[in-house]
Amino acid sequence: MKYWVIEAIALVLFLGLGIASIVAATQITGFSFDPLGSKSAPYVVGGFTVALSVAAGLILLRGLSRDPEAMQQESANEADDASEKRDYTALELLEVLGLFVVAIFYVLALFKFRLPFSIATIVFLLTAACLLERTLRGRIPIIALIAGAIIGIGGELLFTKVFFIDLPSLW
Repeated sequence: MKYWVIEAIALVLFLGLGIASIVAATQITGFSFDPLGSKSAPYVVGGFTVALSVAAGLILLRGLSRDPEAMQQESANEADDASEKRDYTALELLEVLGLFVVAIFYVLALFKFRLPFSIATIVFLLTAACLLERTLRGRIPIIALIAGAIIGIGGELLFTKVFFIDLPSLW
């Protein structure tokens, strides 16, 4: 299957997911004591998903309209690639299994042990980056730690202070 077809299918699925999130948010009833209401988080997530899907779709269309020969070249290369099947090594399969285990521990840490969202997210992203990166160059763990801190602390502040969603929190 052509690469751009797979990308287009993924974009349509994400667009549908964003629209479904917005539609589902309309079914949520609000409370008088909640200034933003519980609808705000699904609206924002759905809106971002729709906006990013549309933007990625426009980029894909622009790339296809600029370079129609790339589509033909991709079709020619597809026949060559079909004959070369990729064998996965045991290490690659263990990495994927390890990532599933880390994700399960992340969910357990949040909901069973009530570990603060920011700490659990930092540890999860750092571990996932180290698992997915084969050669641990000096920058990868540092970048993962910074990204984890931004996403973990920023997400915790966003959900607890802006959307008023009760998460296990440091503050």
